Amino acid sequence: MSGEAGSHGFRTLGEAAAEMVADVRFRALVRRLHGKGPRVLAEFLAALAAERSIMTAIEQKLERYERLTPEMIAALLPADDERPQRCAGPAGGPEAA
Repeated sequence: MSGEAGSHGFRTLGEAAAEMVADVRFRALVRRLHGKGPRVLAEFLAALAAERSIMTAIEQKLERYERLTPEMIAALLPADDERPQRCAGPAGGPEAA
């Protein structure tokens, strides 16, 4: 079914997120933002939350990703993935975490 969810041809949220993370430009931008430190990342998330009225959703995702252990991250991400030492989590999210 390659990229399709059901017979309607819609991708799941996890598939869309995985595609974004695989995008080279997106990954480079995330890497640079992460490199600027926690304050800049927090400002970015706060601005996004205010702009889209999604603060609760962002907080819920942050809480789920915060619970990821290094073992969970290693199991979910490819070994050749260029990621910071303290990774936030996989593209689809740690819904099972």
